[in-house]
Amino acid sequence: MTDLLPRVVTAIILIPLVLLGLFFLPPDYFALASGVVFLIAGWEWSRLSGLQKNNARILYCCLILLCLIASFYVPLLSVLISSIVFWFFAVVILFVYSRRYSHDSLRHSRASGNPAVFIQFSGFIMLPACWKAINYLCFLYPHPYKLLSLFLIVWLADIAAYFVGSRFGKHKLALSISPGKSIEGVIGGLVIVGIVIALIFHSISMIFLALVTVIISIIGDLFESFMKRRQGLKDSGNILPGHGGILDRIDSLISAAPFFALGLMYFH
Repeated sequence: MTDLLPRVVTAIILIPLVLLGLFFLPPDYFALASGVVFLIAGWEWSRLSGLQKNNARILYCCLILLCLIASFYVPLLSVLISSIVFWFFAVVILFVYSRRYSHDSLRHSRASGNPAVFIQFSGFIMLPACWKAINYLCFLYPHPYKLLSLFLIVWLADIAAYFVGSRFGKHKLALSISPGKSIEGVIGGLVIVGIVIALIFHSISMIFLALVTVIISIIGDLFESFMKRRQGLKDSGNILPGHGGILDRIDSLISAAPFFALGLMYFH
């Protein structure tokens, strides 16, 4: 709980900025501003993928930029499905490594069968896919309420899981990857999100989409935790007081946004 105050202060500053961007920035400027955020995330992703030299990390970010630009010219459906395929492989990696390594030895797993190449390449798919998804959600409708719904789902699940897990968490979700996460916290997040979405939308399909989105968001959170553990890092960066880096704040969103956008396209 020692980080709670800076986390809250940072959130109080960031949330109004996000809302102002959503409602008042023209589409091109919103895409540009969010693109900068994802470039910073790419810089952090390069470090978590094992790239240490600045030249290599700068080159990586240049490739991320090219992928962001290229995603504008690739059909939305192709980008979203590609992202979901990569997240499927991420789940496999999480399962294998959580079974094979303890929390203390996970950072040394680089020496045997490490997934560094997958992590580096997946950034070229996952980051642009999330960026494209949030821009789609923001401007498909007259107002960005669907994107706000996604933010609400992801943030509410994260907050509820944090407090429920802190109070009642006894059974660890993935001890070797993220010791702080508990099954009780996940259940608390699902329950709270389900109740809130039911009160707002009164739609069974929206409730179902929200609950599955929460589960997908947890995968993104765990995958970023996995990358940090392999590198022996607590945070992806230090740009956000109390939160760490940009990736520490949008890790859940990176996995959730493409799935949520795909779900709205076909099931709502």
